[in-house]
Amino acid sequence: WYLEYSLSEHGSSLTTFYECQMDCDSPIIMVITDCYGEVFGAYLNEPFNPTINGFTGNRECFLWKKTEEGLKIFRASTINEYFMMADQDFIAMGVDKKGVFGLFLDSMLLNGESSPCDTYLNEVLSAKKRFECTSLEVWSVQYE
Repeated sequence: WYLEYSLSEHGSSLTTFYECQMDCDSPIIMVITDCYGEVFGAYLNEPFNPTINGFTGNRECFLWKKTEEGLKIFRASTINEYFMMADQDFIAMGVDKKGVFGLFLDSMLLNGESSPCDTYLNEVLSAKKRFECTSLEVWSVQYE
């Protein structure tokens, strides 16, 4: 495991977020703690890459949230292939016909939103649909 990005260490910049993952070529785990104390995130088969237009990733990607019982995993459905997106203004995972994302973070990585989506058939990951990030980390899963 290698810490690629930390909100507390690297600051709230999407550009820095992308730069920290530039040399990473392995799957990543994104871990968010929000203002309600909820912990959730995503497993992504590849790092975010803003140079690729549109959605990337594959069916290995999933969303997750910590519950009292353990981790609740929301695996990719077969409804669509909108696994992950890296834009200059946001990052997002999953989407549905209404255009809402399973997980969305703004360009400062401080404000987010989670909604049920067709890609992952997930529930809202935070206590509320809109949330503020108090912690965000991206870990790469490196095999030796």
